[in-house]
Amino acid sequence: GEYFPHDWFFVRSGRECVGCLLLNRYNAGSLFELTYLGVTPEARGQGYGRAITEFALDHAQQHGGEHRRRATPG
Repeated sequence: GEYFPHDWFFVRSGRECVGCLLLNRYNAGSLFELTYLGVTPEARGQGYGRAITEFALDHAQQHGGEHRRRATPG
């Protein structure tokens, strides 16, 4: 995929970093891949993973993402 720095995010709660999100673009930006989503151990179980995933979907749609595909390790 293509790397665009504005598609990589640190996630904060107040002043604390609680996670990160890395997205890459494919097919001239019509497909976004959620390359990495991480939540710090202390912040797990508080809904950050779900909120980050929802943000990723919104971000992709707002920036031209037309396709959704989920691939998980088997």
